[in-house]
Amino acid sequence: MEIHITNDEQNKIREQCFQLASQVNWTKTTDIDNIGNQVGKIAKMTEEVFKCSIDCLLANISLGCDSEMMIRIVRYITDVHAVPVSGCNIDWYRTTLWTLTELACPNYEIDDSDFEFIEIDLRKRINKEI
Repeated sequence: MEIHITNDEQNKIREQCFQLASQVNWTKTTDIDNIGNQVGKIAKMTEEVFKCSIDCLLANISLGCDSEMMIRIVRYITDVHAVPVSGCNIDWYRTTLWTLTELACPNYEIDDSDFEFIEIDLRKRINKEI
């Protein structure tokens, strides 16, 4: 079975990846060369994070992951973890993306010890924030 992600869905995911890349790479400057360098880094990182996001989505779509969930995961990474000092470490973003996707769409049967972590620890923290 071929899985298709619409152009609109891809554009929405790419936009969120752009937001992440911009937040990590953009600094105020008046130096034209520096602006060009930053734009290049943003474009490159946008496409790398986009590719990671699409790969992760396609690998987990049968588990209930969809494009809207992927957008929310990338937005969460952007809002919580994307700071200039984190830089363009694509491996770190890939690992974080896959870890958060695993929490949202587990690819294994959850046993009692896993359930405690998810049900007690994660829910406790989420409820505290809400």
